[in-house]
Amino acid sequence: MSGNLRSWVYVLVEFDPVDNSKRYCKPCQEDGIKFELRCGGRIGTGSRQNTTNIIRHMEYKHPVKAAEKKTAHEENVQLIASQKRKAQGDATMRQVKLKQMLTEGNKGVKWTTKDPRCEKYHKRVCEYIVGSNKPVNTLDDPFFVNLLHELCPHYPVPSRDYFMKTILPKTEEEIVTKIGNLAKECTSLTLTSDIWTAPHCNDAFIALTATMISKDFKRYTAVLRCKHFPEAHTGANVTDIINKMLNDLDIPKSKIFAIITDNATVMTNGIEDTGIYNFGCFLHTLHLVVTKSVYEQPGVESLLNKCKEIVRLYKKSSKEKNLFEQVEVDEQVDTSKYRLKQEVAIRWMSVQDMVKQLLKVKNRVICWLVESSVEKTITGEEWLKLEGLANLLQPLENLFKRFSRRDASASDILKYVYYLPIRYSQRSMDIQGLKETKAKLLKKMAEKFQKYKDDDNLIVATFLNPNNKLRYFAKTGDQNLSLQSICHKIYRIYRSLNNEDEENMEEDDENNYVGFETDGRDGTMNEDDIASTLFPVTQANVGSVLSKFSTKDLLD
Repeated sequence: MSGNLRSWVYVLVEFDPVDNSKRYCKPCQEDGIKFELRCGGRIGTGSRQNTTNIIRHMEYKHPVKAAEKKTAHEENVQLIASQKRKAQGDATMRQVKLKQMLTEGNKGVKWTTKDPRCEKYHKRVCEYIVGSNKPVNTLDDPFFVNLLHELCPHYPVPSRDYFMKTILPKTEEEIVTKIGNLAKECTSLTLTSDIWTAPHCNDAFIALTATMISKDFKRYTAVLRCKHFPEAHTGANVTDIINKMLNDLDIPKSKIFAIITDNATVMTNGIEDTGIYNFGCFLHTLHLVVTKSVYEQPGVESLLNKCKEIVRLYKKSSKEKNLFEQVEVDEQVDTSKYRLKQEVAIRWMSVQDMVKQLLKVKNRVICWLVESSVEKTITGEEWLKLEGLANLLQPLENLFKRFSRRDASASDILKYVYYLPIRYSQRSMDIQGLKETKAKLLKKMAEKFQKYKDDDNLIVATFLNPNNKLRYFAKTGDQNLSLQSICHKIYRIYRSLNNEDEENMEEDDENNYVGFETDGRDGTMNEDDIASTLFPVTQANVGSVLSKFSTKDLLD
């Protein structure tokens, strides 16, 4: 058969010996019929031989012979191909690509630990261990090693020694450099500091965290330092270690706007001695307000201790926990899988969560206490008191959650400082059996919130918030919150940010601004022009600044 006659159908075709363009059907000739098959092209001319018409004729007129020849032809083709592969060592004719050879052909070949291709994997492993607070022996975990091998067969998992001495210090250096460059770009920083003792080793540590806004107005938060603090926790020692950390970081104090800490005397005294403005954490203040007023009431304290004891039994005894889940209760919602929550001493909200969870499964708890080994039970009157306590603290709970968010702003603090006493003075908050508790709560609020009312920076921040302006100051009647007083505070803050001497600023007494009235002004002020109008402010142009405000602008 000619080289270009590869189709199986040519086995059933006979060519004319004189004119090879003529083809005849062999099965038809066997039946005594000379049937010419029509198709284009000439044998040996290189033109394409069309076999469509021939195949159709064979499958329609001679289906049995066509099927036999077609099957035999395919088996013969497969046999020839198999012999050809065997002769070539069973190798494929397709050339292997370089990328495929590197990723598939050499799966058993490992890179060396110092190979440049390992750098990005070293960095990701370090980020995983440090970022998720995993122990270093994770590198020895066979499941972790197997995972890395499946993801990248060539990557050699580093040893703990290499990780601690090479990878971790290098990553730390890169992060420190990045944070340092970011801190240099920012015009001002706000720091947060806290001291705590690790329970597992009884060692004390102090941390310094920075919050900054870059030139493209992106907010960044980073831990600058975390140091061992074995010295006595005194104000002087706090001052020394804060100054030392700032010197090590090469951050000038003039660039730091404030350091936020808890309200412990040690921290407040220590930060004040550094000469940096200290701002007490508002959430910690709320914690002190509740714990020092509500939770220290004799009747409330004894009731909460009883609740803690009941929850403690549920948490520690598997028998009691199983009994709690198996007790039969007629209820619309199945509460058998609801878990009781234990309080945490340093979080007042955990007590609120514990009480609300007990109230949620009240019927189940009552039935469980009847069958359990608990000696003390909660009476009907005490259940009512718990419900009233949860309702009493609900506004504070909502406020606590509001300021626990990442987008919480200090400019909203005074709004709630003035709002909370008004809210608790309403009749709806007069809860039976807790009137004395509410009175002590209001008294503690007045005591703890006064420092925020006297904070000039907080007053200015509240005023400059377009959503606030003078809206929450107008009804107080406090001369310290009048428009001219606030402009004077802005003037002083602006000069202090430009490092002007305190003695020069004392000459600009607030009495110089008495006479500027906030009522009856005809001028108006666009919100978009507030910042550009207030800065820069000088003693000479305060009057013109005030004249651009109207009472309606500032109260709407």
